[in-house]
Amino acid sequence: MPPIPGTGLAKGLAVTLRTMTRKSVTAQYPDTLPPLPPRSRGVIGLFEENCTVCMLCARECPDWCIYI
Repeated sequence: MPPIPGTGLAKGLAVTLRTMTRKSVTAQYPDTLPPLPPRSRGVIGLFEENCTVCMLCARECPDWCIYI
């Protein structure tokens, strides 16, 4: 049976319409801030006087910004 002309076009338009009716996944960055994990962007809460030079903070720092 030969294919009906325009079936590919109809399938493509169906996919396009389905995609257009979905809710957007992205968020506009300056308007809505993304949810951050609780330990992100924190400040170091250990004072130099209380440091015991155990190197735990330097080993656990993911960005290697703590050094002793």
